[in-house]
Amino acid sequence: MRVGPLRVRSKRPSRTALLALVVSVGITATAVAVTGALVAAPMRGKMARFDAPLYVYPITQATQGQCVSGAKGVEGQSTAGPTCYQIAKGIEVRRVNDIRVQGGRLGGHEISISLLPADRRAFASLTRRMVGRDVAFVVRGRLVTATRVESPVTRGKVIIAGGFTRPDADRLIRELKGSR
Repeated sequence: MRVGPLRVRSKRPSRTALLALVVSVGITATAVAVTGALVAAPMRGKMARFDAPLYVYPITQATQGQCVSGAKGVEGQSTAGPTCYQIAKGIEVRRVNDIRVQGGRLGGHEISISLLPADRRAFASLTRRMVGRDVAFVVRGRLVTATRVESPVTRGKVIIAGGFTRPDADRLIRELKGSR
């Protein structure tokens, strides 16, 4: 009996399996590109819950002195002294992916806040309307800070710049989170 050469059939992946792999990698790469580091943030355990809701309101007008009774506004300090910031309907933030102090681009420190997806959309809508104008960050009815919107915040990473000292930046984070 004559035995011929043994033929071994290689197991190559089917075209369907290769196509599925390519599509999966493409979807994953697109998701990372679109959402950036925010996808990984919740997995690192840095989710920050606020002790009190943070409200972000468009400032419609700022006038010197205290707010008139019945006016929809918050009082705060400006460089000129006590100021009434009249506000319009804004958004509420109860928790974020991350809130931290980071080094500022021009020195000092700044606050970085990474928003959750639902708040990201609302914040993007708000900041698109407010470019070149001011918004108020309010906790427990008290103005924490007012800042100018330089460009729309569409990817969910809010930077509050101001060349803060480290202790001032840490205090601002506590106030934004509603910590007493």
